Amino acid sequence: MVEFLFINQPRYRGFPVPREIDCSSPQRDNFMSPTGILFLAGVIRDLGYSLRVVDANLLNMNYKQVATIIREETPICVIGSMTAPTVYHDNKLAKVTKDNSNAFYGTWGAIPSAIRDFMFKNFHVWILYLKMSQSLH
Repeated sequence: MVEFLFINQPRYRGFPVPREIDCSSPQRDNFMSPTGILFLAGVIRDLGYSLRVVDANLLNMNYKQVATIIREETPICVIGSMTAPTVYHDNKLAKVTKDNSNAFYGTWGAIPSAIRDFMFKNFHVWILYLKMSQSLH
């Protein structure tokens, strides 16, 4: 079991997607490390929480495989990456998280705050801004 599970989202229609600021378009042969998620994971680790990072994009995993990891790890919070070109695809992780755990779902990316209202109205996605709540202690 881990408290936080960070997931770099699966590929979009078979294409890798670097979900990083200023580099977010699906590209046939472009694999980047998920620097943003790794940075957030480092902060969480330094605060003393247990975590796991899964790069589903690099490992060419699908959402069914990601769901299995979520069930096995039973995290308190799942944090996924998101980017504008694949926003609808990337929101699937929120549903996978909800369907396979009781975890909170958070998202990170270049544009989540800009689309927060849109997401709440259309996807019922919880956005967790990584404020440590009493329930995590």
